Amino acid sequence: MGRKRSYRNRHLPPNLHQKHGAWYLVRSIEGRQQWQRLSTDYATALSLYAKHTCSSRADRFVDSKKARSMNQKKLKRMLSYDPETGLFTWRNSARSCFGGKVAGVHRPDGYIQVRVDWRLYYAHRLAWLYMNGEFPKGHVDHINGVRSDNSASNLRVAGSQRQNAQNQKLRADNKSGHMGVSWRKDCGKWRARIKHRGGEVFLGHFDDAREAGQAYAKAKAKLHTFNPTIRNV
Repeated sequence: MGRKRSYRNRHLPPNLHQKHGAWYLVRSIEGRQQWQRLSTDYATALSLYAKHTCSSRADRFVDSKKARSMNQKKLKRMLSYDPETGLFTWRNSARSCFGGKVAGVHRPDGYIQVRVDWRLYYAHRLAWLYMNGEFPKGHVDHINGVRSDNSASNLRVAGSQRQNAQNQKLRADNKSGHMGVSWRKDCGKWRARIKHRGGEVFLGHFDDAREAGQAYAKAKAKLHTFNPTIRNV
């Protein structure tokens, strides 16, 4: 029977640890240790480690509190941005093993995030910084409603959350098929209402949902000056 190979004296890369027969990548995120299982095989784990860290040095993973401030000059040195497609790609001088590759990951909510200089940023905010030289002072609104579309022509700054909310799409649980329209069982009619200045404006009861939807569209064109039209998507 062959002798079991020991890794105790092997020079291991930083943050690569063996536990319960498997190899883990250990990193500090917001002051807490997170263990990511790689493989039970050392060679495979080492390959995955290199893929995750793009370096043999542990300082690729640092506490987010140590993140440095981002500016346009630093961003352009590390990433290239295409205003037409809205995509960021790594420059060869920034992260050699990722040079030329698209940067960022898709979040479950549809947004894209990019880790730059140890900190996570929304791609739409980085796009604004890249094009305008400063981070947006308000919320960034995606005009067409597609959160992953960070093309320059699709981004605009909303001065407040209320303005940003004017570009909401039709809720999945809406049964009328029209924005701001819901069924009133107690009176057997469709009710139309619209949000404005932190409150709601009652637009009336209607026998037909389309009439209620038209009343909402008319009120929106008058009250929602930031986004006066209803989104199609």
